[in-house]
Amino acid sequence: MSNENKRIYLVRSTNEDNNAFVGVRISNDSIEFHYPESYDLSGLDGVSTIKNLKEFRRDMIDILHTISLAKTRSSSIQKTADGISSTKSFAFMSYLWVIRDYITNGMYRNAEKVYKNNAKGKVNWKRTLSTRPIISNGNVIYNNLVVEINNECDTIITDAHRLCVYDSVRKVGWLFGINEKAFYVPTPTNNLLKKYINTIKDEMKRTFDDAKKMRLRHMLKVLSGIDDSKKVAEIVYGVDKYNYVYERMIDAIFSNIVDIKKYNPNASWYITKGNSTFEKKDASSLRPDTLRIEPYPKTYIFDDTTKTAYVLDAKFYRFGTTGNRDDLPETTSVQKQITYATHIKTNIRKEEKIERIHNAFVLPYNKNNNVFGFDNNLEYIGFSKANWVDQPNDSVVHAFLIDTKHLISSWSQGNCKDDISKLISDIEEYVTKHESWQFI
Repeated sequence: MSNENKRIYLVRSTNEDNNAFVGVRISNDSIEFHYPESYDLSGLDGVSTIKNLKEFRRDMIDILHTISLAKTRSSSIQKTADGISSTKSFAFMSYLWVIRDYITNGMYRNAEKVYKNNAKGKVNWKRTLSTRPIISNGNVIYNNLVVEINNECDTIITDAHRLCVYDSVRKVGWLFGINEKAFYVPTPTNNLLKKYINTIKDEMKRTFDDAKKMRLRHMLKVLSGIDDSKKVAEIVYGVDKYNYVYERMIDAIFSNIVDIKKYNPNASWYITKGNSTFEKKDASSLRPDTLRIEPYPKTYIFDDTTKTAYVLDAKFYRFGTTGNRDDLPETTSVQKQITYATHIKTNIRKEEKIERIHNAFVLPYNKNNNVFGFDNNLEYIGFSKANWVDQPNDSVVHAFLIDTKHLISSWSQGNCKDDISKLISDIEEYVTKHESWQFI
């Protein structure tokens, strides 16, 4: 699959049923890149013309990197030339890792030396002198020389690594502007491929070098797909729905609760067994997307141990792009958020000393291109209020927009303090303006 003469086509994914895929489709002559419509792609001249390939590639890699968060990949897996789908996974992140590692460190070279006693090779005098010598006629004799030798498997792993680099460049080298011809390696026989894989597995058992283990792991993933790739006509790497990836990024940025199970509200079934007896069966639990618990604001008179809970629901909806009311979270979503708050209030509040609970939706948008005129990474846009709940604070679910490009960058770099502070301060500001909302 040559990297030359490939045309790149851009597709804005709207998350609608017929256009929800996010990822890349690679065929012999083209690359189709599907990206979230709320992501502001760099390097473009207009909507679909790539002007700066370097900037575009960087954004493309960032988006594709998020696919690793998905539980499942696209159902449109590799299509072979004879129309039969392949069950082998496209090790996209391993291809990227191998190329980056090669650019940084070059071809594989074993930094761990092998030592043997009284063998042919270069004498390691430091190790030899640490052995016990023989004293004869006043002479000190070291008769147990320690030598450095070439590990037989090093040559095999070096050859395997060269093959991995070539196959990685052949598949995704276009992302780095690297031509595969400079790395050409003949396709190995099945027996040689098995030899490569078995040697790497044996070496992983022997080595204690974490960096080396990581390199070997990625090489295994690449080698596992090489034989299958001979007949591949199209390779697909992505997700049919980006919702789960978006939810996991929001959770990684805003959550500070490791074990969220006790915050999951659930119900029970009582199934009749006759004679006025019932058997209890637990129903499935609801699970909030993201939960953050913070010390209670010092502006209020409570002891230092009281806390505030922020229950967030990541909604990968289109409102941030369209501004259309129909693209806001529906009433059932509002009801779920109120249920989470009620569960915490009823069952966990006293135990955890949670004095207040706030709910919020977080939706995606593009800060550089939106119908609202917003330009911040995180924007407060208002709240939903349930009309069937008496207590004002219990009925309110706040709503925010977060710039998708900023979200991916923050998730990748782990830099999210400003987002957390703004979300909390914006909620507190609106709550303070409505004093009746302040307490549960």
